[in-house]
Amino acid sequence: GDIYVVDKDGKRLLDGLAGLWSVNLGYNQPRLVAAAAKQMEELPYYHNFWNQGHDRVYEFAERLSNFIPREVGKVAFTSGGSDANDTAVKVAWYYSNTQGATQKKKVIARGKAYHGVTAVAASLSGLPGLHKSFGGTADAADMP
Repeated sequence: GDIYVVDKDGKRLLDGLAGLWSVNLGYNQPRLVAAAAKQMEELPYYHNFWNQGHDRVYEFAERLSNFIPREVGKVAFTSGGSDANDTAVKVAWYYSNTQGATQKKKVIARGKAYHGVTAVAASLSGLPGLHKSFGGTADAADMP
């Protein structure tokens, strides 16, 4: 696969931001294309709304759980990083609420880092452009 993009003038450029989204392993990797095509034949769409599932998803969750401490005990799938960060914050807030610490909502986030585009993830991001004109929703403490 390739890690370059070509602009409208034919200039070949190294795509240094691709890893932020969906091509961190490069473009047109034959092995990944074949795996994706095979998976699309077997399971073209998946959701986990209302605890619905699929055998392949359960198998993958089981494999992932071997890499995390047993006390964590759960694997949650999201559609991307923004959703993952929002979900992590929601789980932390939920836990605080169950422990009676309902005011404990501050989240520590990396200063000048990108955490996503959803409301909570963007409010954790230390990039001023993501807060312009709307302000944040999460009480974030920047970690340099």
